[in-house]
Amino acid sequence: MCRQKTIAVIFFAMIFFNSNGQDSFVFARNHPANSARNLSIEVKWYQTLSLFGKEFNVYRREADLAEWQPVSPNPVSRLKTLPSSLIEEDEELDFFIDALNQASPEELEDDFLKLNILLKSFESNEFARFLGIYFKDNEVLPGKFYQYKITILNGSQETVLGQSSFIEAGSYQQTGGVQDLEAYQEGRVINFNWTQNSNLYYAYNLYETDSTGSTNRLNNQPLMLSMQPDSSGVLVFPKPMFKRRGSIEGASYSYYIEGIDYFGEMSQPSSVVNIRIDDVTPPPPPLNLSGRADSLRVLLKWEQEDTGDLKGYTIHRSQKSEGKFEPVTTSLLPAGNNTYNEILQVPGPYYYRVEAEDHTGNKSLSEMAFVEAQDVFPPSQPLDLTIKSDTGRFYLTWLENEEPDLKGYLLYRTVDENDPDHYVLLNAEPLDTNYYEQRLPKNVKNEFFYFLVAIDTSYNRSKPSAIATAVLPDVVAPERPVINQVGYSDEGIIVNWIRNVEEDLAGYHLYRSDSLNSDDTQVNQAQIAKSSFRFVDRTTIGNKDYYYRLAAIDSSGNISPLSEAAYAFRREELLLEAQLTVKLKSQKRKKTNRLEWSEIDPKLIRGYVVFRGETERSIKPITGLVAATNFIDKDLKKDAYVYQVRAYSIPGKVIISKTVEWGAK
Repeated sequence: MCRQKTIAVIFFAMIFFNSNGQDSFVFARNHPANSARNLSIEVKWYQTLSLFGKEFNVYRREADLAEWQPVSPNPVSRLKTLPSSLIEEDEELDFFIDALNQASPEELEDDFLKLNILLKSFESNEFARFLGIYFKDNEVLPGKFYQYKITILNGSQETVLGQSSFIEAGSYQQTGGVQDLEAYQEGRVINFNWTQNSNLYYAYNLYETDSTGSTNRLNNQPLMLSMQPDSSGVLVFPKPMFKRRGSIEGASYSYYIEGIDYFGEMSQPSSVVNIRIDDVTPPPPPLNLSGRADSLRVLLKWEQEDTGDLKGYTIHRSQKSEGKFEPVTTSLLPAGNNTYNEILQVPGPYYYRVEAEDHTGNKSLSEMAFVEAQDVFPPSQPLDLTIKSDTGRFYLTWLENEEPDLKGYLLYRTVDENDPDHYVLLNAEPLDTNYYEQRLPKNVKNEFFYFLVAIDTSYNRSKPSAIATAVLPDVVAPERPVINQVGYSDEGIIVNWIRNVEEDLAGYHLYRSDSLNSDDTQVNQAQIAKSSFRFVDRTTIGNKDYYYRLAAIDSSGNISPLSEAAYAFRREELLLEAQLTVKLKSQKRKKTNRLEWSEIDPKLIRGYVVFRGETERSIKPITGLVAATNFIDKDLKKDAYVYQVRAYSIPGKVIISKTVEWGAK
């Protein structure tokens, strides 16, 4: 077998059928030799199952008729051989005919043999006729539309294999050109893609025309692509579909593609795609790159092979050997300049590479060169150190230094500005910010002094900053005062307390209320002096309840909690002009006497006592001291009584009512 096929052909049958979702195909076309006097239509058919040894009937119908008419006088089946004249024209026919005639049924099921037979049937209509899958209909009229149906005979059973599309009988026309041909360069390779149409073509030929006008086919054998599953498992055609290598850089080419249909005929050429091959060959890389550092000044040198196409150089730098390398130069150093020097801002280890670039933009990198840059210059003195004080904390800020190799700041503190040996370092690691917050106990009252030192990555230290000083705000209130005694005088109520001992004590405020639950009112108009331990309240009223609370105040305005409430009641004798009027109501059924009397201001008296006797001289108390203004006497053992009510005032005076009588005279 002299034909050469790529291994992709093994998958062709699967692609041919599965990509179209069909199990069988029936193709019909006008014969290429058709003329006005001699018309015929060629029909071919295929099926996924083996067609070897099958018999077929061919039917036809016109577009405006529903009934199918048989057009093959006898069933179409495989022939024994072909005329020797045809075999002499195509050497492969002899091979395939012998293989089919001599192979056993098992050998005919070999996939590779079947696929090559299938391909040969595409290329050769005579071979398809030999296989029994080809029919030529000579009984057609020009301008008529025909459709063909193929059935498989299996004994007395006839099964439909498939139907063709309608075709108008007439002259032969090539199929339209392949769609969407594209060509693009990727490095030194030209990639091609186009729209695959398995309904029309089983293979393709790709052609190239160079600048001399010479046209060549790029593929030795027709291009047949295998579908492959993508990441989702869906079968798709690979991209690119074809790769062209060996093109000349700077040259221009034109490309077109033709499809090969299932009768072995070429389609019309596709639209032409033009492309110019870019120069993608990089210049030789710079050689023998070396670097030398003098403090922060770096000098680079290298060598370069002259190719006549070099445009210039870009210097790249990194502080790590593995990168990332960043460009140092903002524009290309001119070709022929093989040195470069720069002054670094930050000391340390550096790695350099030089990139050569030609006029097309192709680039190549040198090997790395290592340089160690030493720093001997300290940072500048930190400026504008300021402190804001708040409750239990200092918030320090300063202007940031601008050195690129700055590592941070060291912060020192003391309580004695004139004793430099007692400054304490507050941070073990350099601060990488321009602010710092220090928290202290709220009751700390010292004055603190701070200064900063800037430090770089080489541990060079700056001059100390100017000293900043601050004191924490006083937020600690005095202790809760204690009222230890309440006294009375003709002037008013005297409140005594134990003096507070705070050094920053400023004075006191005294508050008074009528009850434990009512609001306090400040008694003193001006702040009571811190040296005081008593206060006379001259605004009270006698015989009234008062509650006093005391608060201490310091020089920062902090107010202590209020003291425990101290009770006061200044007694005064009142002029009692009230009278007691008593009424008696007797209930015979209940055998009780009810007494009711007029009320005297409760603030002036302690209570009432009811007296009873058989005569006015023999009356005695029958109740204790009561606050009510009525009394029911249920103990009526005598037939008659005399009653009297007496009210007892707070100073000890007594108001006596007139007697009332009850019972027999």
